[in-house]
Amino acid sequence: MVIVQKLVAFLRPGAPLNLQKVADSVAAEADTGASAMQAAIDAAVISWNNAVPVTGEEAIAAIPAFWAAEEAKAQAARAESIAAKRYTIEVSGIVVNGMNIPSDRDTQMKMMAARIRAKEDANYFVQWKTPGGFVTLNAPSVIAIADALADHVQACFNREAALLADPSLDINTGWPGQAA
Repeated sequence: MVIVQKLVAFLRPGAPLNLQKVADSVAAEADTGASAMQAAIDAAVISWNNAVPVTGEEAIAAIPAFWAAEEAKAQAARAESIAAKRYTIEVSGIVVNGMNIPSDRDTQMKMMAARIRAKEDANYFVQWKTPGGFVTLNAPSVIAIADALADHVQACFNREAALLADPSLDINTGWPGQAA
């Protein structure tokens, strides 16, 4: 049974393998050493991911490709989680000069349009709706808020890039607006 456990640990950490014939083969062996392990591998017919049956030796040869595929799936899932987290933080809003400013994509776009107008006309002002109600923003305030929004969005993408580059980093820490 120890041999089966070792074989399962070697071939099947999370992989859907049918090891019944391996177990039967090992149970038939009196020897519990390396020869029994090799005999079990050589004699086994393993169904790898419900695909074409292969011998134990072929299954072992396929392990690097299997783990590469599993690693690619894990990386894709992590990248998806990181992107979702980045988006959530990106659109969660910011505080500029004590004002809560939404940072959803629509607000980003409208604030950048207002910034263009404010750069063209120093006397520009706008009534801007915040979660706390309308506020009057002059041109310098519009520019400051638009720049803060752009900086916030870029910081979110910078954190996403850092997390993708270093899998040891915690996806839940280090985002803009979080305490260090």
